[in-house]
Amino acid sequence: MANKTNPIRTVIQIALLGLFFSCASRKNGNNKQSGTLLTPQESFSVSLGHFVEKIDDSRLCSPMKMLVIFSIDTTGTVSDPDFKFSNFMIDSCFIDSSYIDDLKKDFIITIPNWKPNVLSDSLTKVRYSIPITMY
Repeated sequence: MANKTNPIRTVIQIALLGLFFSCASRKNGNNKQSGTLLTPQESFSVSLGHFVEKIDDSRLCSPMKMLVIFSIDTTGTVSDPDFKFSNFMIDSCFIDSSYIDDLKKDFIITIPNWKPNVLSDSLTKVRYSIPITMY
């Protein structure tokens, strides 16, 4: 079965995530004035959009909310991805664990490295969680 995604959902999620991470990068001093412009391949919001588009809705229970949880370590590398699912309507739906493992591998490959978080002049590991609603 072909993978069908709602393009409006993807555009809205990318726009909201772009706004969120734009604010976060300004707070951490990583804005355009630093002289570094991110290409679309390096941009988190674009990469997350590509990741969401590749998700096979037929292998998940739709509609559903997926919480994407991941860490950025002290080198800026994405690590420890995890996915938590909440199903809105179907009680008897089971998600294939091998597909979830494939999603985790794909997430690490798709998402670019980040600028590591600095707290009290030392690099720290940070854990993020991002909700994605799938219809």
